Amino acid sequence: MQKTFPKFIKSLALYPFLLGIFPVLFLWLNNIGEITFTAILRSLLIAFALTCLFYLIARLIFRSPPRAAVFCSLLIVFFFSYGHLFGFIDKATVGSIIVGRHRYFFPLWLVLFMAGTVAIWKAKSDLRNLSRVLAVFSFVLVAEVLLQAAYYELRGSALQASQANQQPAANLTTLGTGSNTQGRDVYYILMDSYSRQDVLQGEYRLDNQPFLQELTDLGFVIPNCTLSNYATTVLSMSVTLNMNYLDKLGFNLKPEATVLNTQIFINDLQKSLVRRNFEALGYMTVTFKALYPYIDIQDSDYYYDFEKTTSRLDNLESLNFQYLFFRTTLLRMVIESQEFAPDLFKKVPPVLLSLINPKASLFSSRAYRQYEQNLYAFDMLEKVPTLPGKKFVYAHLFDTHQPLVFNPDGTIRTNEAQDNSAYRDAVIYTNTRLIEVVKSILSQSKTPPIIIIQGDHSYTWSKNRNRILNAYYLPDGGNAKVYPTITPVNTFRLVFDQYFGGNYEFVPDQSYYSKDDFPYAFEKVASSCVK
Repeated sequence: MQKTFPKFIKSLALYPFLLGIFPVLFLWLNNIGEITFTAILRSLLIAFALTCLFYLIARLIFRSPPRAAVFCSLLIVFFFSYGHLFGFIDKATVGSIIVGRHRYFFPLWLVLFMAGTVAIWKAKSDLRNLSRVLAVFSFVLVAEVLLQAAYYELRGSALQASQANQQPAANLTTLGTGSNTQGRDVYYILMDSYSRQDVLQGEYRLDNQPFLQELTDLGFVIPNCTLSNYATTVLSMSVTLNMNYLDKLGFNLKPEATVLNTQIFINDLQKSLVRRNFEALGYMTVTFKALYPYIDIQDSDYYYDFEKTTSRLDNLESLNFQYLFFRTTLLRMVIESQEFAPDLFKKVPPVLLSLINPKASLFSSRAYRQYEQNLYAFDMLEKVPTLPGKKFVYAHLFDTHQPLVFNPDGTIRTNEAQDNSAYRDAVIYTNTRLIEVVKSILSQSKTPPIIIIQGDHSYTWSKNRNRILNAYYLPDGGNAKVYPTITPVNTFRLVFDQYFGGNYEFVPDQSYYSKDDFPYAFEKVASSCVK
């Protein structure tokens, strides 16, 4: 045994392990603007462990180390590429028949795997030359990903520095001379993906009028022709929090670009003009944990994060990436089977199922973790009025954003399908909590606060994506300044001019739609109104 183990180590081929971690690194590279490196560590460990298992299986089957390494590589390709390839044919049809199903694709993929296995088994040579080629190929793949990631990070850092130097100074020449010298709290509650009434009614069969009426009864004004300025979070929030359009902020965005580079917007999001204005006026900044790093403002005076004591390997970012990673592998078949046929999995032990599907076991899933974070954010938002001093509260909440985790009564949603009914249920519960939050803020505030509840874009990816919820509580005459077609670019222009003696004035309200694959190819969206 003592002699056998060193011999095994000496014959160990390293390139299968490079092949094993490559899918994780590749997925990270393709989402690098939205995922930090620490968020992929959990998935890297899982991929490494699976590769170890595959290698042991290969060495048990084949005595020849090069042949075993080649077979291990085949196992890796078979397992880790399944979800990627299935994505190309998912729900594809031939005539009226849906051929893009796992029941058809998996047997074909299995046949190809078995054919490769037979070829390795019957090969006359020991495949040493092929093993060398695969070793070079694996090294090149991993090296290329790491170099691209390094280039992205270095270029992003340079762009951030450039953008920081171009940021306009806070317009403080007249701020502070208005009617708010004693200070009133300002609440900006951003509900990610919250759609407008007509979209909810038309696409999700939800009459949201009772909720809107409750807001109106509490003193809100809701412009019925409102749209977001852009169709994605990073673009929409950059404009709202800096009170101007992207070209006016110095961004040179090319319509032919196919990737949304979030790094160039980080300074404008985390050190926005709105934030700097309030801080210059002596306000404390209150923020909440966000799903994406570019809108996750952690250096505020008060930062609310349910996972502040959670290990980075087990936090929400890691679980979200793990779920995304598993969907690119053979486990996609298991995940989607559970999502659309949950009864098949009721008898599977939760602990075992959680190893297969990170959404399956409630207490280790991204869904349950998101559920806890959402409830925590609402609970803390109700307590913010008790904090001392003047406060600018930027609560970017994800209750109406995937993963959709709420039943209408606020219990966790056990049906995993992220469909229209899941979104409708999330909106219903979110409405209940928002009313509770507003009432709590109003009842605890000594001076009537400013409250803005707004969406960054709607949930749909149709041309209705710019149709958002937009509600204003602007006491002492501010409501009268809200007009039907107001868009978020003018939200804080109104606030600073009305309450802080600003001289921003309104800019023209314009809205632009762009598709996910061409994020800067903007199409102007015509104004529309809710009947």
